[in-house]
Amino acid sequence: MIRGMYSAATALDVAEQRQEVTAENLANLSTPGYRTKGLRVESFGSALDQAASSGHASSGSGVRVAGSFTNFQPGAIRNTGVPYQLALQGDGFFALQGPKGVIYSRNGSFHLGADGRILSEGNYPLLGGNGPVSIPPDSDNVSIGRDGSIQVGGATVDQIRITNFKNPDQLTSVGPTLFEAPSGAGAEPGTASVVQGALEGPNVSPAAAMIDLIQSSRYFEAAQRAMRALSDAMQVNTRPGS
Repeated sequence: MIRGMYSAATALDVAEQRQEVTAENLANLSTPGYRTKGLRVESFGSALDQAASSGHASSGSGVRVAGSFTNFQPGAIRNTGVPYQLALQGDGFFALQGPKGVIYSRNGSFHLGADGRILSEGNYPLLGGNGPVSIPPDSDNVSIGRDGSIQVGGATVDQIRITNFKNPDQLTSVGPTLFEAPSGAGAEPGTASVVQGALEGPNVSPAAAMIDLIQSSRYFEAAQRAMRALSDAMQVNTRPGS
């Protein structure tokens, strides 16, 4: 019976975490370049098999969150007509100068800073071939080609740095649309095309997210009922004369 209580408790924990992740996905339905998050769930039986093979087996039952993942499938692109809003077609990420080094994003909602640098929504500079991209003051006719080249008045001033990864599953999320890349991610020059005056939407499916939220709620309620039933049964069994 104690094992049953433990199994129900682990199910409650997993259902709660699933609800939190799904709620985050739904909250970013309008965030450009957002990538759907998810959880990997495994039974303790699987975990015990792995532990036994390494010589560290222990007893237990139920389920647990084995890790998280990010779905890097592309989102739909929509035209905005705003010159510094950019979308990527194909695999790759914009490179930004973060507070602790280079960070990566598919969110192309950029704007021009007072100092002429192209900045992200979080005011991180967009990186080009020689560092942060800077537009000369009082520039007109700024054109960004599909290869990322930036032309001002017909002259090329820089080229946007696009980075792809051989192992994107190793990217670490540091914000809703921002990622850090360890060496194992396998950074390499990206081949994605840049679309000026457009934004890539999130790859969240509202219908799938709502179904997942409903399922998680039902799992949570079922686990609650199981715990309540087991608790009542334990109280009956411990009463004097029972």
